Amino acid sequence: MDRIDIHLTVPAVDVNQLMINKENIKSEKSEEIRKRVVAAREIQRQRFLKIEGVYSNADMKNKHLKELAKLDDKANILLKMAVNKFNLSARTYFRLIKVSRTIADLDNSEIILDKHVAEALQYRVKHED
Repeated sequence: MDRIDIHLTVPAVDVNQLMINKENIKSEKSEEIRKRVVAAREIQRQRFLKIEGVYSNADMKNKHLKELAKLDDKANILLKMAVNKFNLSARTYFRLIKVSRTIADLDNSEIILDKHVAEALQYRVKHED
């Protein structure tokens, strides 16, 4: 499981929730999501132009992270707390940074913020019921 970047727990959908009036639901349209993804991919393309064999955040080597995946102080603290609390491996630590970098790219943020790390942690840390 250490080699899988994103884990998601998807709870069963309450049938009553399926019947909610769609006008009350605020969701991002697929076209808007597509635009953000295309923009994030372009950010990554530009970021890795001078690094042979690296085309996306997932391709980054650990040596690239310090320069290309800068965390603000709060993000760094949150990441370190998560590593300690959940006893995460070094591999998982670096994967979390890469996923956080991608989330920051989708948010058009040059620096990885605590909210980006928090979202990455939601995808990474398996919850036991």
